[in-house]
Amino acid sequence: WWDFENCHLPSGVNVYRVSQAITAAVRGNGIKGPIQITAFGDVLQLSRANQEALSSTGINLAHIPNGGKNSADRSLLIDLMCWVSQNPPPAHLFLISGDRDFANVLHRLRMNNYNILLATKDTAPSVLCSAASIMWLWNSLVKGENLSGRHFNQPPDGPYASWYGYYKGPLEDPFAVVEQPICSKVEDMPEASSEPAVRPIPKAVMKKICHILSSCPKGMSITDLE
Repeated sequence: WWDFENCHLPSGVNVYRVSQAITAAVRGNGIKGPIQITAFGDVLQLSRANQEALSSTGINLAHIPNGGKNSADRSLLIDLMCWVSQNPPPAHLFLISGDRDFANVLHRLRMNNYNILLATKDTAPSVLCSAASIMWLWNSLVKGENLSGRHFNQPPDGPYASWYGYYKGPLEDPFAVVEQPICSKVEDMPEASSEPAVRPIPKAVMKKICHILSSCPKGMSITDLE
């Protein structure tokens, strides 16, 4: 399920190789079985040449006229639920989108033993990515780069005797916060000064001085201040 209004075709990409890149990413992770790719959105946003390139390479185009912000999302979800009703787990499910609204559905499907595969933008929310066993950056995947993806979870039926197999390497944390390098923090700090900071004169002292000056307009001897 490809939400192409959310995950666009990057400029300069060979559109004839989109389905090939998706298939290579799936096969590269040891996933077998038939693959079906359906792109959802307003097809009029695609050039005629891109429409023909996608269709001729096995990608189904589901035209959703621009009827509002979530019209394509609703159609995608309806199609997804129809597929789920006809394909009980274990089964792999591949979503191409960076829309946070899909997070709840993906997590619930994962809890029902569906293996979630996700291709998304580099700005995708962590809650969406955390539903996936494997996540790819869409712009890299579609260009045939980094097809191994990032592994966030073991398969939904557990790491041992899993129908899906299991990943032997260390898993990444989609919620991990990348700390800012210390050197950049130091550069942002103002330079230390050897001169003492100038402190403001207290208001009470200022009022006292003004009172003395106003009461003695002609001045007074310094000995009278004692």
